Amino acid sequence: MLLYGILIVIIVLLAVLFMMMTRVYKTHPRPHNEDPGSLGIEFEEIGFQTQNEKQLYGWWIPVEGGNERPVIILIHGWTRNVQRMLPYVKMLHNDFNLLAFDSRSHGRSEEDTYSSMPRFAEDISAAISFIDANYPGKAIGALGLSMGGAAAIYAASKNEHIKAVASVGAFAHPADVMRLEFKKRHIPYFPMVWLMFEYMQFIMKDRFNDIAPEKNIGKANAQFLIIHGTEDKTAPVAQAHRLFKAANDKKAELLLLPGMAHSNCHEFPGIDEHILEFFKKSLK
Repeated sequence: MLLYGILIVIIVLLAVLFMMMTRVYKTHPRPHNEDPGSLGIEFEEIGFQTQNEKQLYGWWIPVEGGNERPVIILIHGWTRNVQRMLPYVKMLHNDFNLLAFDSRSHGRSEEDTYSSMPRFAEDISAAISFIDANYPGKAIGALGLSMGGAAAIYAASKNEHIKAVASVGAFAHPADVMRLEFKKRHIPYFPMVWLMFEYMQFIMKDRFNDIAPEKNIGKANAQFLIIHGTEDKTAPVAQAHRLFKAANDKKAELLLLPGMAHSNCHEFPGIDEHILEFFKKSLK
């Protein structure tokens, strides 16, 4: 009887822990408070659909007098929204047409059953379809932060429309950064984190090892600029080195920013000129 009671307690504790772990990765949509208008930049609110007919919210920001110029798609990170891309809108809007959007279950976009890196990548493909339908013939690049950067790399391996990708703080392998977060919370990998990973992969119908950016960056024909802060505690700088090592060295550049962390790389002196030069060269 005592053994039975102990078993029940263990099961309940494991269930509670599992629910707590799952909540760590649940998104809570938060609409933006600022838009390009707050920077004095003209823009248009747009909407377009994903392959499973979820409505995405976005901004179309045309470059003045540059209808024939390329388009750069801007992709925020996990739990963020389109407002997070405003520093990059300010950086790029004088030279390129821009499309920034809220991924599914983020910002003002429609919620889905769950969010994931492959779904971020699907949303990027939906943005490309919008561009092709409304502004055909344009060269397309992408700039993504953290999860958005990882998704842009993955999307480029699947979609040849993407000619250039700048990633900022992207991870090489999703399991690595998730394991690190649980380690910070003193949650042992086995059995709970392992079980959660198996559950997540079952729901996504994708294995982490198959979708990992480091497993796919070498398959893409795009040019890559891998930007990473040396003090990044969310996706440690070793992730950037792994991405660069996995890429075709003739198609990738690694830019390490001394002293920068996960979310402040846009503040590094001269970063705007470096990003502009990369896209100008890659999207001729």
